[in-house]
Amino acid sequence: MQRRLNAPTQYFDPRYARVAGPARVSDIVVWSIAMLLFILVASNGRPMWTSSGIYVVALAPLIILTRGPIQVLDAGLRQGRAWILLSLTAFAVANLVSALATPTFETWEALFLRCLLPLLVYLAVVGIRLTDRALQLVLMAFALGCAVLFARGLLAFFLEWGVPDFST
Repeated sequence: MQRRLNAPTQYFDPRYARVAGPARVSDIVVWSIAMLLFILVASNGRPMWTSSGIYVVALAPLIILTRGPIQVLDAGLRQGRAWILLSLTAFAVANLVSALATPTFETWEALFLRCLLPLLVYLAVVGIRLTDRALQLVLMAFALGCAVLFARGLLAFFLEWGVPDFST
């Protein structure tokens, strides 16, 4: 029997037969993730109190609560992904011990920016299956955030050095 050329191809790997697929998420969660990625990229390099840190700490737990904390932890601890969650958690615990041993503003800031934020972002997006349209939205938010970051860098360059001279 010949196979049609336009028929969709199904790929099956028995290693993944035991693992249930991640659940699709609502439009609110998709838009929240898009906003989270936009804010993360667009405010990169800003001082702490005007950076993405405060917004991510507010937005990521809402995404986690909307999805359900048990489902998020289950997705994070699935086969093949557990080491990421455990590594981020171990890094956060080690930095927490360091911050408790030397309680200064810099150590707490490092704990917040380098440990808590990546852990929250990972938990907010782990195990999400996006439709093509939702993926396009998230990638567009990321690209717009990159455009804002590029425009800020270009403005800083022009303010410092002026318009470049292309004749040299």
